[in-house]
Amino acid sequence: MNSKLLLYLALALSDYCPAAIIYPKEPDGGRQMVIQFANDFVGKNLPPFKGISTTNELTFVPPLLEYGSGDLAKGQLLAGATSGRDGWQMWKYTFMDGTNVVGAAFLEADEKTGKPLKCTSLGSDVFSEGTLRALHEAEQMPQVQKQDYEARLLDNMLESFTAVWLHGQSNDIIIPLPPNYNRFNAYQPYSEGEIVKVLAPEARRDIAMWAKLKKQRQKDN
Repeated sequence: MNSKLLLYLALALSDYCPAAIIYPKEPDGGRQMVIQFANDFVGKNLPPFKGISTTNELTFVPPLLEYGSGDLAKGQLLAGATSGRDGWQMWKYTFMDGTNVVGAAFLEADEKTGKPLKCTSLGSDVFSEGTLRALHEAEQMPQVQKQDYEARLLDNMLESFTAVWLHGQSNDIIIPLPPNYNRFNAYQPYSEGEIVKVLAPEARRDIAMWAKLKKQRQKDN
């Protein structure tokens, strides 16, 4: 028995499976709903589909589920992060024309059933190309070669922070997307603690500022 066959048998018996970035299961029928929504723009030379005559020319990358971060003022980022907002979830679909990012559509789905509800917006999203670049570079990271990571989007609008969140069984990787106002290196991996160290003081400062402003307004009235 040759050495290559022995290796293949050993891998099979050990349940070998190469580590990878995996994606959550998208809502059933969600892609069709997004395409129907896009049909109102395709073929009319309207952004973001100028020069594209039919949705048959477009493809998708796997959609990502968007998560809101935890309470940064309390030092929480991933702890308390949730994909649900008042009973619904937000999914981001990215349109591709060949190898070019065209735009993105956002789809609401029922948090409990996963049933797609409606498309809320469609346009040229500044984070789409950055998201794909972050995922591409993440595939080369040593950590990702050792275990599976689920790709997610992480957003904190109050602190203007958006990132790709790779969730693994033993750890999490956060990849900030530009613009991040010189707080982090875009497309570089960070731990939760490294992100919190920078953003938590900002969150506490902003809360104090808004409380002071609210108090002043009440005083003026």
